[in-house]
Amino acid sequence: MDTLKNLIGGTLEDSPEVRHIVNPTDGSPGGSIYDCTKEKAHRALLLAESAARSIRSASVDERRKMLETLSEAIEENAEIIAGIHIRESGKPIEAARNEVRNGVGFLRYFASIAPELEIEETSDSERGFVHRLVRTPVGVVVSFLPFNFPSGQFGLKVGAALATGNACIVKSSEKAPLAHAAIGSIIAGLNLPDGIISVLSGDPVMLMETLAGSSIPRLVTLIGSTGAGTALARTASTSVKKFDLELGGNSPFIVSADADLDLASNTLVSAKLSNAGQICVAPNRVLVERSIHDQFVAKCKTVLSEYSHASEKPNRRYVPLITREHRDRVLELIRLTEAEGATIVCGGGPDGNCGNFVQPTMLTGVRPDMAIWKTEIFGPVISLTVYDAADQAIAMANDTEYGLAAYVFSSDTSFCERASREIDAGTVLVNGSVFGADLPHGGLKQSGIGKAHSRMALDPYYDVKRISRKIL
Repeated sequence: MDTLKNLIGGTLEDSPEVRHIVNPTDGSPGGSIYDCTKEKAHRALLLAESAARSIRSASVDERRKMLETLSEAIEENAEIIAGIHIRESGKPIEAARNEVRNGVGFLRYFASIAPELEIEETSDSERGFVHRLVRTPVGVVVSFLPFNFPSGQFGLKVGAALATGNACIVKSSEKAPLAHAAIGSIIAGLNLPDGIISVLSGDPVMLMETLAGSSIPRLVTLIGSTGAGTALARTASTSVKKFDLELGGNSPFIVSADADLDLASNTLVSAKLSNAGQICVAPNRVLVERSIHDQFVAKCKTVLSEYSHASEKPNRRYVPLITREHRDRVLELIRLTEAEGATIVCGGGPDGNCGNFVQPTMLTGVRPDMAIWKTEIFGPVISLTVYDAADQAIAMANDTEYGLAAYVFSSDTSFCERASREIDAGTVLVNGSVFGADLPHGGLKQSGIGKAHSRMALDPYYDVKRISRKIL
């Protein structure tokens, strides 16, 4: 396998240092990539600044054409990119292909809603003015992306940037940079304006300081932990910038006594084992009404037993954690929770003799004073706590600094409505789970700023100017 390069403007470039990626499934080599240097990152900023000036007046049709050109090129190379997802993230082929499709889907979604540089005009006869609101591109966008869904998040952020007439620099996660680098190689062969997209990977601290610390970007976006988000905000404070941050989650999952327990248990296990729980909206604290606790635990255990990392059924297969360090952190959290008094119902240890697999684990007797209650697990661990009354369930759901997503399962419409209003989360899912490019997604409290997905995702990519003209 060739060592992949960084896309600096429209050119693929190597560097002195090489980063080697390990396949988390079996520990075999996953690929390698050159680490971007500080000088090259700064040059990417200058090229993006120049590109932003040249494309800010691009018509909506021109922006749509760029996005469609990129979408078609990724589709033509979908099997190559999916193969990289398998090697660097351990995803099964079905999940890898689906992720590439999701990334293209985001690009095409934003192409479909790419607005004209919108102008709103109102007449103010009382004061004798005509007022116009004009939206213009912010200029240069820097996007720091996570390891869990590289293709999907690339389409999400690059799609929003290009749809609104901005240049975009993508900084890949150092844990899974290869798919982004492959997409960068594809972009290098396209007839896109130089500098409109750069794709960089390398030392995360240096690249954050160089890219976010510069005065060139007007918008900085990040999908990652709350700690990473606050560090980014501090680093970027060298100049006034906009932020679009999707940060950590600690999602409650309420199951009331009148809930459909088959639906709730299947939804919970599926959401928790998807990508081995390495999803920001994965249920983290499962709150179960006391009278049906044992019954619900039994149903979850049955569903969990159907899953295997070697299953021939795509919807019953789970993936490894991204690194050995991450696996060990999750295992240590399980051990700590047991030592604090919780019970391991199933799982609890590593799965297999190689790779970064953790057994699907269910813990009961978890209390709010335990470390796991306050921690975004990011692993295949179901943590259950009992409650006795609706007030208590809602209070426990809100007992966190995070507010990304929440789940409520109940047949009581009035309770569902009340919980939806009172739980502090950017997304509340009632008796099911659904996400999509057209549905706003973003957190409250310490879970972020702004909305990804939907038309609302485009708001921070614009500056808004008011023009008021006196009627003479």
